Amino acid sequence: MFGAKFIVFLGISAFLAFGVAADQSGKKDRYVVLEKNTSVNQILKSCGAEMPLHYIEKTDSVLVRKGWEITHLGRTSDADGHRLERQSKHFVCVDCHNDRREDTDLYISDPDARLSYAIQNNLPFLQGTTFFGIVNRKHFYNGDYSKKYGELIRNATDTLRNAIQVCATQCSQGRALNAYEMEAVLHYFNSLELKLSDLNFASHELDTLNYFYNYQLHLDKAITQADEAAIRMLQSRYAEYSPATFISTPDMRFRGNGKNGNPEIGKEIYRLSCMHCHAKGRVSQFELNFEKITFRFLKRHLNRPKFFNIYFHVREGTYAKPGHRPYMPNFTKERMSEQQLEDLIAYINQQAE
Repeated sequence: MFGAKFIVFLGISAFLAFGVAADQSGKKDRYVVLEKNTSVNQILKSCGAEMPLHYIEKTDSVLVRKGWEITHLGRTSDADGHRLERQSKHFVCVDCHNDRREDTDLYISDPDARLSYAIQNNLPFLQGTTFFGIVNRKHFYNGDYSKKYGELIRNATDTLRNAIQVCATQCSQGRALNAYEMEAVLHYFNSLELKLSDLNFASHELDTLNYFYNYQLHLDKAITQADEAAIRMLQSRYAEYSPATFISTPDMRFRGNGKNGNPEIGKEIYRLSCMHCHAKGRVSQFELNFEKITFRFLKRHLNRPKFFNIYFHVREGTYAKPGHRPYMPNFTKERMSEQQLEDLIAYINQQAE
């Protein structure tokens, strides 16, 4: 695009030693080096990218803390210190979502790589996508979630505030957040935004990005080709949505029943997924443990049509109903692969012997 002149200037960032320089409008006013802790959204804004409605220029530490309390404890206090009622009697957000990085490659939704990362970092392996980097996404409740929620998510797929309210009222079976709580959650999510260091750029790629970023300075054009190239570079390193493919419960005639599964991997899935919600004292009323009687119960129900059948509950989940509002969300193909499900069942079979 820039020919020989572009190649010559690739090394220009070697002497750019100032920190990020952008005023409130995002306009760049001097040469900078993009530091590793620089906000990805801040760079995008400075390059002229359209920012989402949930974009926050600067987080408020008090609101960040209160947002953490809502997502982890289920309640917080208002601006006057008055204790607010619990958002849900049944769940808190981190029952289904991590708030830490859970993928080595942020652009690819790979359940095998995610499980390896979860094992290495002792993270829950969950149905919901992580809050880490959620403010860098543009789309929510993607793919087959339309089959489950229909019109409820029509206004939530492209707006984070609306997506949060759907999760609050439908997924956690609680009340909608008030305006103060919503701002607190958004400030907390903004504190989990992607930084340049999260995108795994090699040093020569950072040199290129620095050149693109600084190319616009002192030019009359508001957005240059270099700005657009910088935006493309950044957005090529993380996904702006999380795909979701629902899988039906396999017919009993075609179930592997763990015969080709790896029980060692299944053990980790049981520990990081099943026990996250079903251990004693956790959110589910159906308690699991590591005792043989439990594994024999699960194995005995493998070929039952629905209830207590691992295939059914992983793929279909359960639904809220009158008198029993808490339910189990299903695992999409992207959150637990078919092979991983066989690995889990292989472990159950092994422990049932």
